[in-house]
Amino acid sequence: MKIAELIEKIAKLRKEGNYKELIKFCSEVIIKGKEEEDYDKVIAGYLNRGVSYYYVGDIENAFLDLIKHRKLIEVDGKPADFLNSVNFFFVLYLHNKDYENCKKTLDQSIKLAKELGHLHIVSNGYSNYSHILNLEKNYKKALEMAAFGVEFAEAFEPYSELLIIRVKLNYIKSLIFLENFDESKKELDTLETFKAFSQNKRELASFYDLKAFFYLKQERFNKARIFYDKAIELVESYEDLNLLEDMYQSQIRTCDQLKDYEGKSNYQEKYIKVLNSIKKSELDKLSLSLEIQHQVAEQKKEIEYVKERNRILKDKNTLIEGQSKKLEELYNELWKVYDKTHKISQKDYLTGVYNRKYIEEYIHDVVFKNESLRISVSCLIFDIDNFKKVNDTYGHLIGDEIIKNTCEQCINLLGEEHKISRYGGDEFIIVLNDTTIDQATKIASTILDKVEGSKVYLNNNETVNVTLSIGISNNKVHEPKDVKEMIYFADLGLYNAKRNGRNQYSVYTESIS
Repeated sequence: MKIAELIEKIAKLRKEGNYKELIKFCSEVIIKGKEEEDYDKVIAGYLNRGVSYYYVGDIENAFLDLIKHRKLIEVDGKPADFLNSVNFFFVLYLHNKDYENCKKTLDQSIKLAKELGHLHIVSNGYSNYSHILNLEKNYKKALEMAAFGVEFAEAFEPYSELLIIRVKLNYIKSLIFLENFDESKKELDTLETFKAFSQNKRELASFYDLKAFFYLKQERFNKARIFYDKAIELVESYEDLNLLEDMYQSQIRTCDQLKDYEGKSNYQEKYIKVLNSIKKSELDKLSLSLEIQHQVAEQKKEIEYVKERNRILKDKNTLIEGQSKKLEELYNELWKVYDKTHKISQKDYLTGVYNRKYIEEYIHDVVFKNESLRISVSCLIFDIDNFKKVNDTYGHLIGDEIIKNTCEQCINLLGEEHKISRYGGDEFIIVLNDTTIDQATKIASTILDKVEGSKVYLNNNETVNVTLSIGISNNKVHEPKDVKEMIYFADLGLYNAKRNGRNQYSVYTESIS
């Protein structure tokens, strides 16, 4: 397959959003390119596979492919390859909200795009720069960058309304932040005449969202609500969950200002549903990324490729020796990005404690990985008594506050050697390292007293009392054969604690029926 045909097929799969097939296809391209010593194919394969890994939520493999891509283009790359690499860096930095490095990569991207005459990329670069500066509240500079973006968008041939719309949205947003409402209104009215909106729902939704923001900044809440509703209707049609999360939050705040509590309640319900959908989407992405694994044959060929590549690189060593220090600094930066992303992936989004995947892996490592070195480990599983009733009575937002408060009480009691995780809903697991069953019961008793003594305040200064039911297992006492059974024995204790009246702990024994 020629490189042009390869790029065409990659573009088709990306347009379809078929990232699973794209990853497999790019892996085949990489293998074939190495066999044929066609490094243009290998470079294209690593770049597009890395982008695909990013879109399925596998940041680790995206990071590794980016490193491989950069290593190759340092030796054999073209200016366009460096432009793609820099833009990929920007996406990773933006994912981690590292705005300083975002701006550095945008400087590089704009410079390279100007040298290559890619005016649309220059315009997008300035537009992204304006977006970052708006996030940093540097509105005057953001307006200046967006103006540059508009200039290059209007100079691009063939003329593209869509390109102009995208940068104009950031330009107008900066004007609104600067409270230049007269100029904002003129720009919004002009933009509304663009025909490209009729075929681009995303841009139209962004336009309505911007109009809502325009009215919100002027405290014209009824107008703001109208355009938030229009934006939300469009976004719901193509299910951009993260954007819906932001828009629902904005509409909840608008309803608050209008004292429309029925409308607020409606959007709060939608907000909770979209949060659950986002969580499910993250799990689906994780499942997909686990499904996509490199085959053993490719790994063997990778070793042979590295050996051959080392021979070539040895001949070129004098050319790249001066670049090694710069490359080393770059790798260190990327490892920091990877480390930060990896830690985020281990945490629960609401409470900040560890998530289910992490705690199951942790139990496996400390209890079952090396059985000859096994120490006494206790597992506590608890949930909040009558939590459904609390949610039904006070609403999910109060329920979330109760969950967070309960976590805080537990964290304050536990040392760094113990781990707490959210296992699902209002159910949590605590792993007590190097702790006997007797010690575990004392800790459980302390947790019960601490949580029962804490208060969660409502908006009307009323308080909600919280109690827990706790089940306890221990690897030395119950001798579980795997992680699932260790949690199961604790869960049996939890069931018994509930059956006996709640607000207590229980250790599973064979006598329990």
